[in-house]
Amino acid sequence: MESSQISRRDCSMRYELYKDSEIPWIGEIPSSWKLIPNKVLFKKRQIKVGEAYKNYQLLSLTTGGIKEKSIEDSRGKVPASYSGYQEVRPHDMVLCLFDLDVSAVFSGISKYNGMITSAYDVAECNELYIDEDYVDYWFQYVFSNRYYKMYSKNVRYTISFDAFGALKTPVPSIEEQKKIAHYLDWQVSKINSLIDTRKQQVRLLREQREIRISRIVKRGLDETRPLKDSGIDYIGKVPDHWQILLNGRLFEENSRKFEGDELVLSLSQKDGLLPYENMKERSLHTASYDNWKLVLPNDLVLNRFKAHLGVFFASKYRGIVTFHYGVFVPKRDANSKYYEALYHTTEYRTVYAGRSNGMTVGLQNLSNQNFYDVYTIYPPKEEQDAIVKEIEKVEQQTKEAIDAINDYIDILHELRSRIIAEAVTGHIDVREIEVPDFEHIDEDIEIENDEELDESEEQED
Repeated sequence: MESSQISRRDCSMRYELYKDSEIPWIGEIPSSWKLIPNKVLFKKRQIKVGEAYKNYQLLSLTTGGIKEKSIEDSRGKVPASYSGYQEVRPHDMVLCLFDLDVSAVFSGISKYNGMITSAYDVAECNELYIDEDYVDYWFQYVFSNRYYKMYSKNVRYTISFDAFGALKTPVPSIEEQKKIAHYLDWQVSKINSLIDTRKQQVRLLREQREIRISRIVKRGLDETRPLKDSGIDYIGKVPDHWQILLNGRLFEENSRKFEGDELVLSLSQKDGLLPYENMKERSLHTASYDNWKLVLPNDLVLNRFKAHLGVFFASKYRGIVTFHYGVFVPKRDANSKYYEALYHTTEYRTVYAGRSNGMTVGLQNLSNQNFYDVYTIYPPKEEQDAIVKEIEKVEQQTKEAIDAINDYIDILHELRSRIIAEAVTGHIDVREIEVPDFEHIDEDIEIENDEELDESEEQED
């Protein structure tokens, strides 16, 4: 089903009478709807879990709703202690009332008992006035255009819970709210099904890209070349003229000092090694650059705590990185971009995970010696360069295909947002629409979209 075919008939239906909502970004609402302050609809509750946090399930507010999360899961920011977290119960509304200009999430209804960072506000829904499924869609609409941003007061675009409570929400009867929510569940599920199909296509393209790159970095571009057994399980067979070396014979760490201003670089699994200002995901600025390391083009930069994720990237910049990173310089004629690709393969990520020290995933450190003791492949330099060019070609072709699919996914997201907006503002009347039996489908949200916060970023009331 194409997106243009979804609910074309439904969107032509209107209520008979409308009135001014007194909310400029809504306009008119059905005359039977009420405008009720949020302080009537929601009651804030904050119960700190204290030292009993080990008895609570850790929860995370994500773009896919509130999810359970393991305390051992190191993805995202990890606090020094969970004792400052707060209790969450099923049916609670969790609100992120800060960073309203840039935050990835705004709200979610919990299905779980657990705990969540006290950076968020937790509130009980007043069942006399509001249906939790309806209000969940309402806040999706509010967040879709960041309407609450205009009410924020400080540089972090924050509104207090009291200020939130003074804002009004258009509220139909409970029965009508349930009908609207059920209608939206149906429509949104149809769109989510289309989105998930396209996301499966993206995943397949990425898998095909990784298979292709993994093969050429380990076998080269000449498929007619005789192979030899490397004698190393995770390397397997390689072209007969390639060498097998220890990393220690190919790379050495260099902790260069620097003077004056240098470009600040940062490293992430998602973005690679980039100038800090270009990073999509930023941490807080450091107070001092003492002991930072100078990086030059063709250096191989490693996040020691994420070697198991393949966070090795070749530098194309001159700049500085934190002293926590390893900066490795080729001792032989080598293209570090080739080794970036090689160390991103599943086999090498597994090897580096096994060589990293530490009990907690995400806090395991790959020491220099353990890096040096891993065997690597050393093709002739001209072949490394040719392989890198082929990798760039493969990546560009994959990017173009994925971009085209993502453009269509964006259209589906826009359609979904429009249908939600029209229903929760009363711009369409869905009360008499017969909703057939349907499968409820949530959009498949990738884990990297998690919005879990460190307590160091908590807001004061």
